[in-house]
Amino acid sequence: MRDKLRTRKLLEILKRSPAAAAAEMSRFAEVQAHVAGAFARRLPGGKESALTAAVMAGVTLQVAGLTVRWCCQQKESNLPATVDRAITALETLFCSHSASLGKSLRQR
Repeated sequence: MRDKLRTRKLLEILKRSPAAAAAEMSRFAEVQAHVAGAFARRLPGGKESALTAAVMAGVTLQVAGLTVRWCCQQKESNLPATVDRAITALETLFCSHSASLGKSLRQR
């Protein structure tokens, strides 16, 4: 319950204050580097692991940022549930449609 109140307050601050939203975004590169490092430690080593970690970090942070903005616009305070919905949407998009997408791209 306390976390929901804190999340609701944060979303209200971000919604009302462009300066707060700008401050949050100003640290994006720093946060992305930390998240990429966390992913890199969990990936098998190899030539592409740094790129994979960077892509995963970028996608993760973009989805998180979009979800927060969507919650602000929709007046939704259940951020964890909304993040789950966003991830499910990505999973459906990339996993369910990947076979048909790959086939159509190969035919071009």
